Amino acid sequence: MPNLDLIKQLRSQTGAGMMEVKKALGESGDDIGKAVEILRKSGAAKAAKKADRATSEGLIDIKISSDNKKASIIQINCETDFVAKNDTFINFVSDLSGKNLESGTAETEFNSRKEDLVLKIGENLTFGNAEFIESDYVAGYLHSNKKVGAIVAFSKEVPEELAHDIAMHVTAANPSSTLLKPVYCIL
Repeated sequence: MPNLDLIKQLRSQTGAGMMEVKKALGESGDDIGKAVEILRKSGAAKAAKKADRATSEGLIDIKISSDNKKASIIQINCETDFVAKNDTFINFVSDLSGKNLESGTAETEFNSRKEDLVLKIGENLTFGNAEFIESDYVAGYLHSNKKVGAIVAFSKEVPEELAHDIAMHVTAANPSSTLLKPVYCIL
């Protein structure tokens, strides 16, 4: 019988299901490192099997730098609304948006972490789009459903409330959701 402490440790480390963890520990002779590698390979295989499944749900996330000069908007797609509301998925998308704001590496980061998350949540994920914007002043609006949002870039600093309202109106105008392009305003 597998060691319960090892099962708990591996589950918390990988997020994999109980049966997958037990199987990986059995195959690895209770070696955590080998078990993690087995689970990664299993995750890659599962991700490959799910790659053809449609990803019609998902989230958008926006991050804006503290000086309002840089912004990131990112869209990650999943199969179901259930997963789109899952804290693990929400945190994943938020983290990717932060990485995109810092270094513009959202897609690379997504590709390196996708298989582990597919193993954890059991659905196909696709990278929708990401944009990094830098301007004299940027603002964004993300609707409460996190499915629509916009970034607006200004040629000079504007009042925060005005910038937010303009971004909200751009979102309400329902621009093409497939491009996630920012709107540039010259004032």
